[in-house]
Amino acid sequence: MNTFKRNIIKSALLVAALVVVNSAVAQSESFENIAFKAMQDEMNRNLSNLKLDKLKSPYYISYLITDANMYSAEAQLGALVDVRNRPYRNQATTVLVGNHQRNNLNFVNENKLFGWYGSSFYIPMTLENSYDAVRRSLWVETDAKYKEAAELMESKLSAINQQNIPAEEVNLTDFSTVPPLNKIISSPKITFDKTKIETLTKTLSAVFANYPNLAKSGVNTYIYTADALYLNSENIRYKVPFSLVCVRIYAEAVAIDGEPLMDYINLFFSTPDQIPSVDILKQQVNQMASLLTQLRTAPAINESYSGPVMFEGEAVGEIVSQCFIDNPNGLLAARKAISTPALMDAKVRVVFAERE
Repeated sequence: MNTFKRNIIKSALLVAALVVVNSAVAQSESFENIAFKAMQDEMNRNLSNLKLDKLKSPYYISYLITDANMYSAEAQLGALVDVRNRPYRNQATTVLVGNHQRNNLNFVNENKLFGWYGSSFYIPMTLENSYDAVRRSLWVETDAKYKEAAELMESKLSAINQQNIPAEEVNLTDFSTVPPLNKIISSPKITFDKTKIETLTKTLSAVFANYPNLAKSGVNTYIYTADALYLNSENIRYKVPFSLVCVRIYAEAVAIDGEPLMDYINLFFSTPDQIPSVDILKQQVNQMASLLTQLRTAPAINESYSGPVMFEGEAVGEIVSQCFIDNPNGLLAARKAISTPALMDAKVRVVFAERE
């Protein structure tokens, strides 16, 4: 082998070694550092260069990346039917066009109402600690969100010009300004005994074996841990760790008249060590199963009723949750949204139809 070929082989081996070393270094770097760097770099690039034809450029961008792990165990009649333990990551991107006083928020048109906006191509957030992969995911979603925001802004301005909207509504601020924040909270170490959790799940589900009239029953135990990594263009940067444990107990039955019946209990805790003893939980399972069994043969109420209803105990929390905070944003106040003339006409027609 001549000297030239030997030098070529040495160079190739050196390049391969450098690639391996760089890959190992990248994997050893924490995802937190990689995510914040990728978010900052992608945000700077889009604020400087993102532009579509004659549409306005974005003035505000925010990124939220959730780095999470979900463990779950499900059991029915004392036997495990499913156990999962998997990491996952997702992202949420916000792009605003205009300014805080008036931007693409708080506006509803036909496309947005029926879900016609949105990207047709989505890249899931990588599970590897890869800077390039994180940036590519952010880039694809930012591009789609910008196009939607810019088009919404044009439609909103047009809708305002076409309608005689009261000044107090038009002049409402779309977005509030908050002081800069840099808050990094260290992630606590959440540990639990998987065997113990699976045993608890099986034991609780076995209680239903004493109630043969139930058509279906089971217990799910979920343990969710995550870090929320957030960055926006107004110098707000934070990491907030959080964990949630849920023990879900469910059962179904069929009444003697054929009506399907169901009931469930959701118990939430911050950490696994807050889960009550198995005896306390078995009491709740027995109570729920007994009531559902009795409900099967309860006489049907054929008379109609219109009047006040009083909720007591756990039912109060359930009804408040379903009516007010059963959505991803919780109890959230927002300004009155502006809509297109077509939607306003539709609302007026509905009001007159109801009155007639």
